Amino acid sequence: RIRKNNHELENAKQVFRENGTATFSDLKFSSGTFPNLVRLKFRVSIELVHNNQKITKIIESLPTQPFISMTNTGSQWKDAAGAWLKEECFRDNYEITIARLWNYFQKHFLLATKQELNNVKRPLFLKDFEYLIQAKFK
Repeated sequence: RIRKNNHELENAKQVFRENGTATFSDLKFSSGTFPNLVRLKFRVSIELVHNNQKITKIIESLPTQPFISMTNTGSQWKDAAGAWLKEECFRDNYEITIARLWNYFQKHFLLATKQELNNVKRPLFLKDFEYLIQAKFK
């Protein structure tokens, strides 16, 4: 069973295959998590028989990497991308070097512009970073 703040998600129940795996290919939030980052945990209840005694145990996964579930509106995208960049850059830190910030920013720019990391068509250049410093940090 998968829960979001104690609410069921659509298509959250799956049957295990013989090899012990289950696939959640159509998992849906009933509403977006925007603008909050969320992590999923997977939980399964199992029954064991030990010395003719049934024992029920719950096994829970580690949390997933953070993500944002948003509705299909363009206005949420920039705020969601900003929240994701902030999470990736800072996590538990209050400050990072400017070089690290630019590396994360470059990576997010490439993903946002749907460029493949091994086939970059238009990277950010030093002049782009200089513009950002002038426009946003001074």
